[in-house]
Amino acid sequence: IVNLAKAANPRAVVFNDTGNSILYTDGDTIFSVDIHSRQITTVTQGKTYKELDVAKEGSLLAVTAKEKFGYYVYVIDLVHDKDTKIARGCSASLAPQGDTVTVNGRKHLRLKLYDRLTGDRNGVLDAPSGHKFDNQFWSNHPDWIASVSDGDRTDVFVHQVSTNQSWQVTDSGDCDRPDLYVEQKS
Repeated sequence: IVNLAKAANPRAVVFNDTGNSILYTDGDTIFSVDIHSRQITTVTQGKTYKELDVAKEGSLLAVTAKEKFGYYVYVIDLVHDKDTKIARGCSASLAPQGDTVTVNGRKHLRLKLYDRLTGDRNGVLDAPSGHKFDNQFWSNHPDWIASVSDGDRTDVFVHQVSTNQSWQVTDSGDCDRPDLYVEQKS
């Protein structure tokens, strides 16, 4: 076992989509650790980061940040050193091409989809009937998102964005932080 990095207050970790580094939160800082050299660099800091996603060869981050009056989703453009507050909520995740960001509202019944450049809401996914949902994460395909149900039982669901349909894929009641890979035919 190789220890790549240590964090005093870790909360989220994600592979950079180039596969060469891992990004992780430590309180009010996001770090990157190179898998091969183990060199650690500061990516950004200044917010209390709770969730993290990366897209576009590591140049875009979606984060959930805790602020004085609640949780907010931001998109951080590392190339242009620009933070954009998208909306109040949680479950920050970026579509694979980086154009759309997810924001889960307070009641966890609807997942709102926002254009990351304009901040306009351009879609919504409804929670499966009889469920609330949380911890959404976009797959490698722009039409598919994975989530877990929120409440006493936490099971994995997959959601098709284009049809607003959901399918439950586990029934153990004890799942969290799902991921989904969709094979795409060339």
